[in-house]
Amino acid sequence: MKVLFAGNSQMSCIKLAFDAFPEVMKDSCVSFYIVPGGQGPPFIIENKKLKIISRHVNIKFPPRVTPETAKDAQIDSYDAIIVGALGHYDGGFCFGNPVLHCGILQKYLPKHNEHSNTPISTVLYKEILYAYFSKQPGFIFLRALRESFTGVIIVHPFPVPSEVMKTHPEWALNKMYNDPLGAHAFFMQLRDDFLEKECRANEAILLPYPRPDYRKNLFAPADIMHSSDGLHPKPEYGLMVLRQIAETLAACDRTPVAVSTYETARREACTICGSTSFKSAWNGRLNNGVPPRCAQCLSCERHRVFRRAFDDMPPAWFSDKNLLQFFNDPSVPAERFGKTETSIFNGTNHLDLQAIDRPDAFYDWVVCNYVLELVADDQKAMRELLRIIRPGGVLLFSYPSPIYREKTNDWGYPDENRAHHYRTYGRDAIATRFADAFAGWYVLSYQNDDPVTNTPDICYFATRDPLKFAELRDRQNWEVIISQDSTPQAPASDHL
Repeated sequence: MKVLFAGNSQMSCIKLAFDAFPEVMKDSCVSFYIVPGGQGPPFIIENKKLKIISRHVNIKFPPRVTPETAKDAQIDSYDAIIVGALGHYDGGFCFGNPVLHCGILQKYLPKHNEHSNTPISTVLYKEILYAYFSKQPGFIFLRALRESFTGVIIVHPFPVPSEVMKTHPEWALNKMYNDPLGAHAFFMQLRDDFLEKECRANEAILLPYPRPDYRKNLFAPADIMHSSDGLHPKPEYGLMVLRQIAETLAACDRTPVAVSTYETARREACTICGSTSFKSAWNGRLNNGVPPRCAQCLSCERHRVFRRAFDDMPPAWFSDKNLLQFFNDPSVPAERFGKTETSIFNGTNHLDLQAIDRPDAFYDWVVCNYVLELVADDQKAMRELLRIIRPGGVLLFSYPSPIYREKTNDWGYPDENRAHHYRTYGRDAIATRFADAFAGWYVLSYQNDDPVTNTPDICYFATRDPLKFAELRDRQNWEVIISQDSTPQAPASDHL
């Protein structure tokens, strides 16, 4: 297994532990790419490679790469990437952090200081801290990584601070509160909750703290943390984390093998890569008692259903045509197209779905799967998607589970308890919510079962080309949603 550790200075303790005890990772080929900075590794992904955001680099503490070739390696060459440490909010007694100074929490008996005249509720402070985390380079990198990388992602949380913090007069919480431990517990819980939600949303494995008593006590023993700042662990801490990672990778590696024989006997192969080996999805999820994630291409149920839709279309519709896809979607057979472009949220080539920075009628194909539910103004986004499609072109789109709901429910904000979705879509969305956008368009749905789990899913196909519409409307699994009663045939030059 080929493994990359991509992290900040808190990951240095893991590198030192690996140098001393390489046998812990004896079954892996290991690389390290470390860029010091408390807010997580400041990477973006460009041309399938990690690129450092230069403004986050401290010239006193330059990046460290081992081996040197890791700097130019494509992320697809790795089986697993370890990201850490994420969730920094407290600078301890050495580094300041303005997020702790946004106001005061009355619950924790504030001392008289410059912030005590600005009371803030715990609910508001949660929103402030979540917004702060969301903008940190480490979490931005995690989201971009999941959109570009189909392998295993493991997240190492920011270490708990040294116990010397409790009595240090320069610790920010000691200076602000008479109950600093209560405030510390409050902020740590918010951090842990945010980490869990982000990892769930990005299908990453979140490591627990190396020992349960560290989290329970809110602090790590002084002898495993550097005394200079109380925030950077020593190699002893790193060795515990390294062993966690090795055990986690071994479990990931075992899962497909353990399931493979059973699956081959009773399930069809993956429609994308042909593999007959499957493993559980994030957090051990099964579907109908069956592991749903392909061990080779990491596709899940919807990806295999949507690939069936592509397989049901004539090959001539793809060759020499240009494609834009939002998110690096494994269901899309990119190799069938003449040219492909991918928009990665907060990463390489990030396009705002509500104001797509491309000319009218620019693409032959646009694919937007499982993205609209994350957009504030989805109706504007839909108009933008249709605007950039050439005459005779195609929009293929989907969103979670309309097959199970009749009505769309829009609650108007990104609900953190529902993976930051703004809404759930029902079967009514095409004919009601998006009716104005689809004036003059043909829309069909494609519904089929995932051959691995026997679970149905649905996607939608929109075009202004009556010939494409006629080609698909009478086929099995396709259903007309919107038809144009009298639309003249498009000129041959407009057809894909």
